[in-house]
Amino acid sequence: MTLDLRDIAVRFGATTAVDDVSLTVDAGEVIALLGPSGCGKSTLLRVIAGLQRLDAGSVSLDGHDITKAPTHTRDIGLMFQDHALFAHRSVEQNVDFGLRMRKEAASVRRARVDELLALVGLPGFGPRPIDGLSGGEAQRVALARALAPNPRVLLLDEPLAALDRSRREQLTDELRRLLRTLDQTTIHVTHDQEEAFAIADRIVVMNKGRVEQVGSPIEVWSRPQSAFVAEFFGHTVADVDGERCVIRSDAVAVDPGGEPMRIVDVIFRGDHHEVRVVDEAGREHRLAVDEPPVVGTEVNVAIDPAAVIALPG
Repeated sequence: MTLDLRDIAVRFGATTAVDDVSLTVDAGEVIALLGPSGCGKSTLLRVIAGLQRLDAGSVSLDGHDITKAPTHTRDIGLMFQDHALFAHRSVEQNVDFGLRMRKEAASVRRARVDELLALVGLPGFGPRPIDGLSGGEAQRVALARALAPNPRVLLLDEPLAALDRSRREQLTDELRRLLRTLDQTTIHVTHDQEEAFAIADRIVVMNKGRVEQVGSPIEVWSRPQSAFVAEFFGHTVADVDGERCVIRSDAVAVDPGGEPMRIVDVIFRGDHHEVRVVDEAGREHRLAVDEPPVVGTEVNVAIDPAAVIALPG
């Protein structure tokens, strides 16, 4: 199974929401569309699902052009952030909705519902009403419903964004294991970097409707190919010896023999303190320390040259 997007463009009046995007997704691959709000990632997802008309480009699945195919014929599962469950139906009736639309036998539907509820950690939840579920349970039911018809491609649009941080981290781990277990081809939209790193085989970083970079999580983080990608991941972009470079966040460390830099801010991050310092050229850098220093004082800092990367062009 291969999903091919070629030269996709979507415009809303004078605004270009998706601008000349091409991407190939292989069978079993988990892709994260990552970027800030308004960058076009959800619009691109809706294009794949058949919910958004194209102004240019094409969508193909297994070599067949589905650009103009109705949503219900694409064999694609879709899960939104608000999960959109049917409140008047039970958990089981929600999960087997797609199977009913395909006119599967009752015994087949029942077996598939039981299988998926067990996979998402909700065994025995079939008879329960939707309005009695917690936020995390509702997300699991929505995921089971999207997976029930065994779609060729699963589309997830910010599925964990509405959850609190601890629940989101828990479900991120569960989602990663589930997608690997099912070998499910998936495109996952998120603005959360940690979520994308944990789930995806490859990350597509988007900005203003365009693809800035595609690569594995370690590739896009450690070797950003544009100033936007570098700064999106918390690195510093600066001129070094006349060349535009990325100074990665892991390049900077306290070193008694290093350059003195002024501390301008200290932020507690739970397992460390993030210290922001400014060098003589006015460039800001970030480093992690255990004990918080005093803002306004100086600290000696060294920059690892191996973590300073020249930007293309």
